[in-house]
Amino acid sequence: MQKYTAAPSADIFHDDLSAINISQLQSLQGWQARYKQFVIWGKLLSEKPTLRTDTYRVRGCDTAAWLGHWEIAGKHQFALDADSKIIRGLGALLLSQINDKNTHTLKQFNIERLLIELDLKHHLSPSRSNGFLALFHRALKLAALGKNTSMPSVSG
Repeated sequence: MQKYTAAPSADIFHDDLSAINISQLQSLQGWQARYKQFVIWGKLLSEKPTLRTDTYRVRGCDTAAWLGHWEIAGKHQFALDADSKIIRGLGALLLSQINDKNTHTLKQFNIERLLIELDLKHHLSPSRSNGFLALFHRALKLAALGKNTSMPSVSG
């Protein structure tokens, strides 16, 4: 059995989020259509049982959510798992915006603007909004901690 460290195991935790299209979301009529789109996007995230530990748990989410991080060549990558379909979808949206960014770009990212542009402030419950913001703030904290400080080892 081979033990992988965070950087070589990055592909194990990487989800293809290229199908996420903010313009498509904005063109949908009604909150129910947008909600369904978030559920679809949530399915883009693979299950990550090795993240499901207290170390990676995101505080501030009413539902269980876990976030891991690694950095390669100055670019930050994040991996997410969550129990809630909508938090998975919101998390996929967030990761599509912050993955593969450097620290400076992450610090400059305006999460409030994203919430306003997508009209999420009016439609998300306070607990979901808080959970979404908690994911973002946890990502910033993990990025600030530095390279590969927060991804589990994977046996395979």
